[in-house]
Amino acid sequence: MTATSHALLGTLVAVRFTDPVVSVPLALGLHYVADFVPHWDSGTNRREKSEKRFLIEAIIDGLISIVVAGLAYYYIFGLNSFYYLYLIVGISLLPDILTVMTRFVMKKKSVLWDWHNRLQSRINQRMQLPWGLLTQIITIGVVYIFLFRIFI
Repeated sequence: MTATSHALLGTLVAVRFTDPVVSVPLALGLHYVADFVPHWDSGTNRREKSEKRFLIEAIIDGLISIVVAGLAYYYIFGLNSFYYLYLIVGISLLPDILTVMTRFVMKKKSVLWDWHNRLQSRINQRMQLPWGLLTQIITIGVVYIFLFRIFI
């Protein structure tokens, strides 16, 4: 999923659960679950992109995710505890941040990083545009309904 979609899912978790004991593992776990949904992101068609293009797309998506999460948190939900929001959003983005940092920036090799990067590669289900964005919108909607309409 795009960083923006993961950040919006993290925002929903932060709004619904104000206790970090609940929200931190939920935001982290939701990242992996959401990646099972077929989606488009900067890693789609990765072999056809240069490393520079991939990193630029990932960074732009990451910056957009920070802005969109803050705007949704403040304007849609009327909340302003931005430290807490960005803690949870950061946790929801952590697996992708670790993958980009260890695989493309530091090019760090270790058993833990290699295991995590292989896990990320296996669970990510790719889909081309526009359907790969539509599945993300639907996923965000389903999580919203579950957290705010069903799980009360």
